[in-house]
Amino acid sequence: MKRKVCVIGAGIIGLTSALTIQENVPEVEVTIVADTFTPNTTSDGSGGFWQPHLLNQSQSEKIRQLP
Repeated sequence: MKRKVCVIGAGIIGLTSALTIQENVPEVEVTIVADTFTPNTTSDGSGGFWQPHLLNQSQSEKIRQLP
């Protein structure tokens, strides 16, 4: 009998989990269940807004020092 895995959610975590399972256990059948798929997930919008964000001018030097 073929093993089956169901991933709940199609945001970045759900899709990454499904892909990782499929790549590492190719004999498993992966099904993704979600009420919303790209481009209408929270991940599609919030992922695009990430950037270093300054709360005040005194932090600008700290951000520049990050590796």
